[in-house]
Amino acid sequence: MTRTGKIARLPRKIRTELNERLDNGEEGDSILAWINDMPVVDDILREQFDGARITKQNLSEWRQGGFREWAFRRQFIEQGCETFDAAAEMEAAFDAPLLAGHLAMLVATRYAALLNHWDGHYSAEFEQEAKLLRALNRDIALLQRSLQDAERHRREHEQVVEQKKKDRLTAPIMAQMESDAYYAALGGGGERDRAMADFMAAVKYDQRPPQSVIALREKMERMKEGAKSARPPKEEKPSKADGPSAPVAPSPTKSNQSEGSTPIPSGQAEPEAGVNTEKD
Repeated sequence: MTRTGKIARLPRKIRTELNERLDNGEEGDSILAWINDMPVVDDILREQFDGARITKQNLSEWRQGGFREWAFRRQFIEQGCETFDAAAEMEAAFDAPLLAGHLAMLVATRYAALLNHWDGHYSAEFEQEAKLLRALNRDIALLQRSLQDAERHRREHEQVVEQKKKDRLTAPIMAQMESDAYYAALGGGGERDRAMADFMAAVKYDQRPPQSVIALREKMERMKEGAKSARPPKEEKPSKADGPSAPVAPSPTKSNQSEGSTPIPSGQAEPEAGVNTEKD
């Protein structure tokens, strides 16, 4: 259930401290004075509730809602921890799977006592006691199977934990052996092959990045930096702001020659205006 009240909009840390104060039996007036005096609470109330302060009614509603949910979760966790501790103490005191066997032995003893005093005649009293013993026997059998399953799961868990410990101890050795095999398969061609082989072995055995991979990576980074520094700078093209460029002589084409004019040979000066160049 999503709550939308004033207290529900406060940060989790403040709500937790509020619940602890309520759980310790602190008075409502003291709680209201504490919570309304916090700057972060004042900011939230201004943004979302037009600055309306938290009242006794808000606190009472929270006590019946959010606080009860918090108290239930806390009680559930505490009971689980107590049950776990009690089970650990019982396991240290005696072998739990054998307990059901002892109980079954007691029921068998009561069966023997019932039959020992039975005169062979069927009666309501005999049927009632026999029915009770049959029910106890079924419950004990179910309990025995449950304890056996729990013991099996516990042993399997211990085996998994022990195997993980062994794997952590042998993983570096196995990784080195795998790396040598990979290196030979790659042809043993130098530091690149060694780094590749070490990396594949490290991934397989969940190891940290090997030193050969780190060294190769650093070397490649240095080579990149060296190549950048050795590269000649690009030539910059002159811009218009650098000044006017030298004029380019137009080529003698039909477009820039007038009709009827004679082309001027290369190297000959152009005649002055008004001078007759035709021969008599």
